[in-house]
Amino acid sequence: MEQRALLDKFDPGKNIGLMVDEWGVWDQMVPEEQQKYGRLWQQITMRCAVAAALGLNVFHRHADKLYMCNIAQIVNVLHSVLLTEEDKCIRTPTYYAFELLKPHRGKTSVKVENDDKSALKLSVSASRHENDLVLTLVNSQPDTTMNVNCSIAGKALVSTATARALYHADLNACNTFDRPNEVIPRNHAASASGSAVRTEMPPLSVVTITARLG
Repeated sequence: MEQRALLDKFDPGKNIGLMVDEWGVWDQMVPEEQQKYGRLWQQITMRCAVAAALGLNVFHRHADKLYMCNIAQIVNVLHSVLLTEEDKCIRTPTYYAFELLKPHRGKTSVKVENDDKSALKLSVSASRHENDLVLTLVNSQPDTTMNVNCSIAGKALVSTATARALYHADLNACNTFDRPNEVIPRNHAASASGSAVRTEMPPLSVVTITARLG
């Protein structure tokens, strides 16, 4: 990252932490919702969840450079993970994007390589602790299914692989107070063979694979 490279010239010991603050999606406000709930309140769609996962993947891949990365808001404002109305509270699709990436916590980020460098193609991050490997894959294309084959470098063999996925046929799908579970993670098919794991990714989806090595 250019910012870290610039800091390294003045701080080669990396004593200064690099932080990313208030990142996220800021959609155009819906006038009726803004009037009812207040300024900057926005519904969170499947598109927002994919954007959140793309951002988190970037942060994971640069874990050696970043100390803190804060999403814009937590509740009711912009790219929030929770929406409330009086005594009701719902988890947004972005909440579930964060949940899918939770298995990376406590693990060490590992380098990933993807021949296709386009930001609109497959996004990947990976982490490992002992024989547990976690892969998060993001397909940001709204009209393309991806068949993904991830090879593990070295002599490691993959014994098992399980997956969970977040996706919806409607890219504008969201969780509402009447339908709080419209967009939620579900178990997803993944297979292990030799040193590789495979899965099929629906359009506009987030998939986290948990694999066991050895």
